[in-house]
This record gives sequence, C-alpha cells and structure tokens, in this order.
Amino acid sequence: MTCAKQGAFLLLILTGLSAAAATDKAWSNTAKDWDLGNAANWGGTLPNAPDYNAKITTSTTEAQPFVMSAVKELTPYDLTLSTTMTLDLGVGSVLLSQHRILCNSQDTTVTIKSGTVGVQWDATSGERFFIGDNAGHGSSLVADGPNVLLTGAKGNSLQVGTTKDHCLLWVKNGAQVSANMVVGLNTTASNCVARFEGPGSAHTVPADTTISTVLTVGANGGYDTYELVKQASFTNRSEKPIVIGGIYGSNPARGWNTLSVLDHSSFKTGGDVVVGEQSGTNALEVAGGSSFVCDGILTVGDSKGGDGNTASIRDGATAEVKNGLRIGYGGG
Repeated sequence: MTCAKQGAFLLLILTGLSAAAATDKAWSNTAKDWDLGNAANWGGTLPNAPDYNAKITTSTTEAQPFVMSAVKELTPYDLTLSTTMTLDLGVGSVLLSQHRILCNSQDTTVTIKSGTVGVQWDATSGERFFIGDNAGHGSSLVADGPNVLLTGAKGNSLQVGTTKDHCLLWVKNGAQVSANMVVGLNTTASNCVARFEGPGSAHTVPADTTISTVLTVGANGGYDTYELVKQASFTNRSEKPIVIGGIYGSNPARGWNTLSVLDHSSFKTGGDVVVGEQSGTNALEVAGGSSFVCDGILTVGDSKGGDGNTASIRDGATAEVKNGLRIGYGGG
C-alpha cells in the first residue's frame, strides 16, 4: 500500500470514530449521609465528566438537604435534578455540569442554600440550564442566600421555561446568577417568571459572553416576566443586546412580556435594549426610585408587528440612555 493510500485509509478510520456517550449514574444514598461527594452514594465512582451523567431522583428537605463534604467539586457531563429537593452544599463547594442541567419535573422545586451550581462558563460543550422542559410544567428553582451562585455556559443560556409554562427562577437573600438568560423560549412557555429579590441579589452577564442576545423575556412565549425588586440588580458587562418580546426561529413572541425594575433596584447594560422585536404589547417598567442605564440604544417597537409596546419611568425612578431612543422604529 502506498503512503498516500495508507494516509487515506487512516483518515477514513479516524473520521468514523466518535466520542462514547456518557453513562448515567443514579444517586442511591447508600452511605446514608446525603453527601453528593461520597462515591459510595454513586455505586463506588463519582459521576464526573466526560464519562458520567448524574441523575438525582430522591427528594430531600431543608432539614435534611444534600451536602458535599467528601470532595468539594463534582463535574458531571449532564446533571438531572428531577424532584423536589434542597441542596446545601457548603461555601466553596462546586457542582458544575460540562454540558447541561435539567430541572424538569412537573410542579417540583429545587432549592439551593449554598454552593456554586450550574453549567461551566467556559465548557466547550456547554449547553443549556433548563428549568421547565419536557415534563417540567411548573418547575421552580430557588437560589436562597449570599452563599449561592448559579452559572450558565457563555455560549448558551439559563432558560426559565423552555417548552413548559408557569416555571419560576427565584433568586433572593443575596444569591447571585452569572449567566445569559431566556424567560419563555417556546410558544408553550408562557407565564414564566425570573425574580431577583433583595439587597445583594444580582444577575450578571460577563463581558466575554458569546451568545447573540444575553437576556430575552419572551422569545416565543407570552405573559413572561423578568423582575428586579427590593434593591436587586442586573449588570450586563458585554455590549450584546437585551430583548423584551423577541422572535425565536421565524415566530415572534405572543406578547405581554415584561421587564420590571422596582423598589430601588438597578439595571445597567452595555448594549441595546429592544421592547418588542416584531412582537406587540410588551413592556419595560422602571419605578419606585430604581435606576435604568443603557449604554446602547433603547428601542420601543421594532419592525413590523411591534405595536403596543411601552416603556415607563415613574415614581422617582431614573433612566439614562446613552446612544439614543427610538419609539415605533418600524412598529408602534
């Protein structure tokens, strides 16, 4: 066989290879210590990537939460949290997926009291952080306390309502989120809410995000809400835009989507803000002594179909828009 033929034969073999799929490992609590870092509770081997996914289907309570003591870091490929549970992993403990997280069971609540939980920001295979997909109608995730950090991948988003309605992300008592976000992705994802409440409760988008839109409230969905209340804050350190009432695929949002900044909260973005991108009856509301700073352009009603959109600044609130204001820019 000539060198050229050998090279072609070797290339054919290599291109036919693919990475083996990660194997599911189910939580068992064999050691009866509720420790996610104890290999005995995972059949003897911790579910770390790239070989293993972690699946947890056991309910816990605030009185008896999941902890992480034997190790301080667990990095499965996929992480599934499919029932009501509480995670109190401890300060400095890390539970980060390299691919995606699924919180998808119907009418269940995952509460996180301490630790870093999410998808690795720089993961090359970083996918979505799902709250409400498949069977996840009414799925809720609560981040409660100053020792909690939720993260998402820089090339994708934390989704509050992917295909299901009435999903909730509630970040309170000083908990923080570092991620891109979509509230209400598909047309069936209506009445979904992302709420940031209280001093220190914050949502930050890092400057090196690679997604096209860092925050979308109602991509296809309707009656979806993103709200900052009681001195909570949002900071977009990138120049990527934010859309309230967007378009996903070829379908615009159903409308009645709202971004609210209330009760002395603050909102600051380095990019544009669009209220109604080919979608009508969406709203931006800034009130109660809150502040809104947009380093880009604020557009209210963008393109055909963007009718009935509003932006209101009232009750002692302030707004600063540095690159211009467009009202009815192709819409109404």
